[in-house]
Amino acid sequence: MTTEHAPPRERFPTPGAGDEQTLTRLVRPGAVVTVLGIGFRGGALGAIRWLASRGVRLRVVDDAPAEHLAPTLRTLKHYVDPESILWEFGGASRDVLHNCDLLVVNPAVRPTHPLVREANKSGLPITTEIGLFLTHCPAPIVAITGTNGKTTTTLTTHRILKHSRRRAWVGGNLGISLLPRLPAIRADHVVVLELSSFQLFWLRSCPRMVDVSVVTSFARDHLDWHPSLSHYRATKQSLLHRTRPDGICILNATDDEVSTWTAPSEIVYAGANQGWNVSIDEAGISVDLDDQHGRLAWPDRLRHASTPLQVNIALATAAALVAGGNLEGLLRTLATFRPVPHRLQYIGCVGHRHIVDDSVATSPHATAEAIRWAAARWPDRIWVILGGRSKGQDYRPLMQLAAAACRGIALVGENRGTLLALLPRTARQAAQLCDSLQEALEWCLRSSSAGDVILFSPASASTDMFRDYRERGRSFRRLIRTATQRSPHWAG
Repeated sequence: MTTEHAPPRERFPTPGAGDEQTLTRLVRPGAVVTVLGIGFRGGALGAIRWLASRGVRLRVVDDAPAEHLAPTLRTLKHYVDPESILWEFGGASRDVLHNCDLLVVNPAVRPTHPLVREANKSGLPITTEIGLFLTHCPAPIVAITGTNGKTTTTLTTHRILKHSRRRAWVGGNLGISLLPRLPAIRADHVVVLELSSFQLFWLRSCPRMVDVSVVTSFARDHLDWHPSLSHYRATKQSLLHRTRPDGICILNATDDEVSTWTAPSEIVYAGANQGWNVSIDEAGISVDLDDQHGRLAWPDRLRHASTPLQVNIALATAAALVAGGNLEGLLRTLATFRPVPHRLQYIGCVGHRHIVDDSVATSPHATAEAIRWAAARWPDRIWVILGGRSKGQDYRPLMQLAAAACRGIALVGENRGTLLALLPRTARQAAQLCDSLQEALEWCLRSSSAGDVILFSPASASTDMFRDYRERGRSFRRLIRTATQRSPHWAG
């Protein structure tokens, strides 16, 4: 383990100033708080519910029309009186920030939003649901970020802690708000949070430091939100500088870039091959961390898992152990491990074709990892389904890899034409433009042979056709079931 010092960081435009005392003073009975952006994941619901319980006067604004948010609003009615809130849909009126004390933004809201600009211009404090939680949380925090792998790492960290008989809570970018749970969280508990780059950006004005930070990976992504790759990188790196000086930063030693990052706190490394504080190989996982040392063999369900999944388990192991977990908790977690849905998840055979659901892959980097994993397991047998909405990524390396490693490439979604144009000319005859996910799957089933693998790893965002990657993954699975029922030929 080493301690390193960070180079100067890229300067960010800082959101509205705030500190712990300011936020505590502003979240009081009678204060006027505006929430910008309801979204679909639950974070804003948690913020609205908690703020209402504190007796503030709430204004809720969303650029979408009310009918698009109907399911979210129906859920919200179970917790708050809608009549007590001033609602504005389809955009905000000019005076929505008049006499406002605090603006709470959904992290996906861009800093260039007119209300954010107005708040910054007037000096109005700005925070988020996560900012409110961190300010008021009495327990130590384990915070996890990364381009890929953060959800699996977050949930596995939580499981190891629970199996170690530690009282642990999990939330953040998972769509689970812990704000309403604050009354039950104590100083001797542990909170595990998944944090996206959007959430990290808005935390720049929050004074609360985290106790343990984890970076799972870094690759080009979300450049439809961040103005540059360096901005995205600096946002991810900011978590390391939000870690307490006496805290611990855990880095993925297998990731070519993350392994070179520095931090002002102690660094622990986890990754593939031997020599790290926590390391994995094809046989098991080894721990050499302070006073905890040992080696555990993979159970059958993990022995042939993808290397990225095993590395995420190593990162989670390091995080849980430094946060109070133990090797007994790790052993129990491995014995009962279940993968998070839609993450390189093998879902069985259809017509003797292997089916893998990797709907969570919203970046070329994630899909490239999936193709390499599949190529090692089923060489020269891969049929991949790609496409969706681009996020400013560079797809050229991925399309070259797909051309070399895949027998067929089904292209679907908003960016399918762009992806086709990036394929080498000699590989375009192996590609098929499809108008729907159903058409893409049926083409793969018809064109492939027994023993082939159909890999659904879109490398793109889902929002051109679906609410999120979860809905996209569920739709893919329904199509698999329908294809099997409609054509007994495909029953494998």
